Amino acid sequence: MTLPSSSPAGAHAHSLSASAALQATGPRIRARRKDLGITQAALAERVGVSASYLNLIEHSRRSIGGTLLLRIAACLETSVDALSGREEGRLAADLTELAADPVLSVSPLPVQDIPHLVGAAPDLARAAVTVYRAYLDARSQTETLAERLAQDPYLMETSHQLLTLITSIRSFSEILEDYGDIDEVQRQRFITAIADESQKLSGLTGQMFDFLEGRTSRRPRQSPEEEVDDLIHDHGNHFPAIERAAERVRAGLHPEHTALFAALAERLRDRHGITIRFCPDSDLGEADSRYEPEERVLLLAESLPIASWRFHAARILGQEEAAEEVEGIAGDPRLSGDAAQARARDAMTRAFAAALLLPYHPFLKAAREERYDIERLQSRFGASFEQVCHRLTSLRVAEDDAIPFHLLRTDIAGNISKRFSASGLRLPRYSGTCPRWISHTAFLNPDRVMTQLARLPDGSSWLFIARAVSRPGGGFRAARTHHCVMIGCEASYARHMVYGDGLDVSSAHAGDPVGISCRQCPRTDCRQRAMPMLRSDGAAR
Repeated sequence: MTLPSSSPAGAHAHSLSASAALQATGPRIRARRKDLGITQAALAERVGVSASYLNLIEHSRRSIGGTLLLRIAACLETSVDALSGREEGRLAADLTELAADPVLSVSPLPVQDIPHLVGAAPDLARAAVTVYRAYLDARSQTETLAERLAQDPYLMETSHQLLTLITSIRSFSEILEDYGDIDEVQRQRFITAIADESQKLSGLTGQMFDFLEGRTSRRPRQSPEEEVDDLIHDHGNHFPAIERAAERVRAGLHPEHTALFAALAERLRDRHGITIRFCPDSDLGEADSRYEPEERVLLLAESLPIASWRFHAARILGQEEAAEEVEGIAGDPRLSGDAAQARARDAMTRAFAAALLLPYHPFLKAAREERYDIERLQSRFGASFEQVCHRLTSLRVAEDDAIPFHLLRTDIAGNISKRFSASGLRLPRYSGTCPRWISHTAFLNPDRVMTQLARLPDGSSWLFIARAVSRPGGGFRAARTHHCVMIGCEASYARHMVYGDGLDVSSAHAGDPVGISCRQCPRTDCRQRAMPMLRSDGAAR
């Protein structure tokens, strides 16, 4: 199967971030080549293309990707990310979302200038995003503290005590200042009282800040979650070292998924001394599983489906047998602290589990044979809907000609808990999504796969596939957990998918009119709008 690299609709489908990155790939190659003192003819010979073709690439007159970009990156001693501009693309997407915030209505940031800003002054663009993150963090903390101050009895009482101590210190100080003729004994008594009250004030203030977690409330410019999300995005959600480790382990396991859990449990027990025990959900609290390394025991909730049992067992196996590969990624210098590294380790062991249970080449082959029918892939590999969707986003688009997907997971309140986009669709990072996306209405039809042909204001068309999934809490009174998993791609790929049958993707007017989010959507006839939109210059309408 040969997938289209572009289409009339797809020409507009990429966000500002994607288009800016693609346009800059050729000039980046030329700049890096010149920095190294390599002639155009010499580089063309090394990578196996003609000098004229390389000249077209460097002047953005030919697109580039896949193995050719990998060869050029290797010859220029740099990374594909550095040449393709993935980081700049993500930066432009963040700035576009930032520009839609009402706080900038007084000093608007023109959306049309964002690609130029990122290209001309990337450090300035990063600084703007950093300041915006700090603003969101400070606003969230302020709102939280205001609510706690208004409702928490301890804080109300402590605030009163603080005011009392401050008033007392001020009174004693005014006496010393206003009455210079008091005897030395009285003066010393007032000084002692001030010292005592000051000490009480210091102690009470410290207690209050401890209660508010003031000493630990400062966060890095990027949260651990954002750092790991960016790391995964920069790698295209594909980690060759993890894939190879999973292939190595898979070779020693039973190939049939019907017996795979038993094989995983046996390997954990025989090679690592880890036993699996099942327990009531109430014993695990809100978690699905818990690994106790001291006892070498993996506890699994009884209510979980076998697909989840396999996944958790494979994840622990990844901790044991792919530790070197996991640490190699978790040690990335872009991860600034222990929390981010711990989150990266968890993400990589989960990637290992996915690669082990859904082996790369057999899974890609099956996806093509089944025309990306997610439910049939579930049956083939004994996996959950979410596991299959995640795996589809980890296939190498450039090298293996796979469909570039985006994935979004939301809860019933619209909160985004997972997001990744290889398709070019810009997924909001700091705000909610358009209420007309199928990811919201899917909750009205639980456990049913729903599709949507969506048309953005720029004319691009997208195919969305969504399903609301839930997990029982393990009893009649236990709360259930509800999420919607949505996967999608450009509409130009619809003919390769079972979900695209019968859709008219060629019409410029086909599909449901949607936006990215209300603040960024220019549609004036939407009855679902939750807040006013902003013009391209940043002013509210």
